[in-house]
Amino acid sequence: MGVIVLAFVAGWLGSVVAGKQLARAPQAAKAETVYERVSRTKTLRCGYILYDFVVNKDPNTGKMSGILVDTLEEMAHRLDWKVEWTEELSYTTGYEGLKTDRYDLVCTALWGFPPTAKLTEFVGPLYYEPIGIWVRADDHRFDGAWEKINDPSVTVSGVDGTFPAQEAKALYPKAKLHSLPQSTDYAAPLMDVATRKADVTFITNSMGLAFNRMNGGKLRNIAVEKPFRVFPIYLAVEKGAFELKSLLDSVLDLMRNDQTLEKIIGKYEKDKGSFYRTARPYAVERPDQAAGE
Repeated sequence: MGVIVLAFVAGWLGSVVAGKQLARAPQAAKAETVYERVSRTKTLRCGYILYDFVVNKDPNTGKMSGILVDTLEEMAHRLDWKVEWTEELSYTTGYEGLKTDRYDLVCTALWGFPPTAKLTEFVGPLYYEPIGIWVRADDHRFDGAWEKINDPSVTVSGVDGTFPAQEAKALYPKAKLHSLPQSTDYAAPLMDVATRKADVTFITNSMGLAFNRMNGGKLRNIAVEKPFRVFPIYLAVEKGAFELKSLLDSVLDLMRNDQTLEKIIGKYEKDKGSFYRTARPYAVERPDQAAGE
C-alpha cells in the first residue's frame, strides 16, 4: 500500500513539474498578418495586370499611370504609406502571389466574378464598367432585337476565355464564334467587326468608344440605354485579410465623398460613358424643402 501511495505522489509531483515547465516554455511566435506587415513597412506591394485606362506602364521609363495607379498612390499618401509596383501578373495566376506573400494587393480592374471571390477579398467597388454590344455603324439587324444574334448566319468575335466568348457560347449558341487566342489584344474583336470578319462583339464601353474615336466611328453600340452587362470594379487582397480590406475601403469612401475619385476617373475617361460612378450613399435635402415631402 505504501508503495502505491509513493508512486501516486511521485506521479503527481511529476505532472506538476511538467506543467510548470510547459507553462514556462516559450509560445510559438504569432504569424504577422498582411495588415501588420504593411503597417510596419509602410509599403503596399502591388501585383498588377496591365489594362488600358486603368493600369498602364511606359515601356521606356517604367512609369505607371492609370485610374487605379493614381487612386492607390493617393490612398497610400493619406495613410503615410508608399506603393511598390512589385510584379506584373496575369489573370490566370495573379492570385497565387497573395498566398505566398509576394505582394499584398492585386491591382487591376477586377469584375468580381464568383471564382475570384472564392480566392480573395474584394476592395471597392471603385466604379462600374458597362459592357456594350458592338456592331458596324450601318448594321441595324439587332436594334432592339438582341435575340436575332442567335442565328447561324451571325458571327460573334471574342478572345478565348474572356467574357465576350463565354457569353456568345452561353446566350447565342446558334451563332458562329470567331475565336481569338488569349495572347490577342482585347480590342481585336472590334477590328474583326469593322472588317466584316464578324458581325458582333461584346466589349467594355471604354474600349469600344476608344476604338471608334481612333477609327472614324466605324462601329455602333446598340446597348447604350440598357447596357448588356454592368460590372463593379474591385481590387483584391488575400482571403481573410479583413483588417487591410476594411482600412482600404474606408479610405476609398473618403475619396468618393470628397470627389477625389471622381477627379481621377475623369482625368483618364477620354470618352463620355466609358465608366459609371458609384452612387452617393446619401441624399441632399434643399433648405426650402418642406419636412416630409
